[in-house]
Amino acid sequence: MAEIARLENGQAVVDAVRLKCVDSLKPFTLLGRAPLELCVMEQLARQEILYIHYPGSTVPQRLQAAQFVVFEELESVVQQIQSWEDTEYGRFWKKEATLRLRSLQYDKMTALRQENREAKLIAQDHSLWDFQSEEVMDESTATILDAHVAQLERELSILIYDIRDLKNQGRGSQMRQLFVLLPKRLQEWEFYTQACLFAFPENHAVRTRMELALLEAYMELLVSLNDYSTDTTKASVERWQQLVSPFTTGLISILDAHQGLTDAQRERLLIVKQHSTGVQSQQ
Repeated sequence: MAEIARLENGQAVVDAVRLKCVDSLKPFTLLGRAPLELCVMEQLARQEILYIHYPGSTVPQRLQAAQFVVFEELESVVQQIQSWEDTEYGRFWKKEATLRLRSLQYDKMTALRQENREAKLIAQDHSLWDFQSEEVMDESTATILDAHVAQLERELSILIYDIRDLKNQGRGSQMRQLFVLLPKRLQEWEFYTQACLFAFPENHAVRTRMELALLEAYMELLVSLNDYSTDTTKASVERWQQLVSPFTTGLISILDAHQGLTDAQRERLLIVKQHSTGVQSQQ
């Protein structure tokens, strides 16, 4: 009861989060404002998930109003983070914030599915996936990076195979794979991709290979979500589409605008775009 009473005052929740983050990060003031805003973003997102887990069939109006206050503050913090300057400092912390928010959105999706509730999601920033100015890379570094790219392509090929193999599994296994295990695996490889792109010198051929492989895997998941949608799973399917579709649309736009795709890569992208059109027409 004490926890529910605390959550009923949305502004008090927001103020407590900021105070806690300020206190915990006092030893790291030299790092600038970014760690503080990341802390606030993460804690607000976790607080909002608590509202979703309210132990009752209907969330009281006071809690709904408080959740709205917390979510609005979370949106405001995310917008501030997304407007950070385009410097090495800003890009590094924006990357950290984007990946953390992406992970928290997955946690929120899980909570919504578990509690059978509805809630808004935060719009994602796709600028981390934009092509940057190419950089010089020595041969040994290029060899290491190529091994990472090959691993990503191999693992995502296996994941796509697993998605297509769902037809050979029982209904219970299909639902667990579609709504729990496959999204988790994709999220892990998405983070792996972003880590590689940030850690190594910019190379357009590498970025194209990694983003196209990731895009194909996510699109395969979207197609399967539509294929296995029923009256029972429709709400869960729509929630996942709401999270994944903007990401795939963003990647399609980025890759489509890039002039360096080979004919084979352009053909693969065309197939993805056709699948995307088909998915959107069924939503």
